[in-house]
Amino acid sequence: MKLDRETQAAWKKALRAEEAPLVAFGLDSGVPLLSERVSGVAGLIDWRLHGQVSKLLARGALAPEEFCLVPTGAGAQNFLLYHYGPSPDAKAFAAHAKKLKTDRLAIAGSTFPKDFLLKLEQHLKKEGISFSHLEL
Repeated sequence: MKLDRETQAAWKKALRAEEAPLVAFGLDSGVPLLSERVSGVAGLIDWRLHGQVSKLLARGALAPEEFCLVPTGAGAQNFLLYHYGPSPDAKAFAAHAKKLKTDRLAIAGSTFPKDFLLKLEQHLKKEGISFSHLEL
């Protein structure tokens, strides 16, 4: 998804201001990577991570239904990428977040299917993980 300048500026600001120790975002494994670039909020996250996500995808380092923790190097915030397939598993995602011992995360909601988001929120609540939405 290509972002207009206003939306891009608002989402960059939200990403910089986010204080959650973990920012979760997804990429559909069924969508081919074009020109070694990721778009939308995932593209902004990739930009912030100096292209680490694009490089992982270009190398074929992520299988469908795989999770990848991408550290920023600053130590304060990390990013959790879910390279989801045709039937993303919200319960597995919440369980993975719990294994990372996080009690709070921000969700880049526009990077996930809407039905998955609803299930994810329910499973995060069950796991005792609070969350916010990055794009609001």
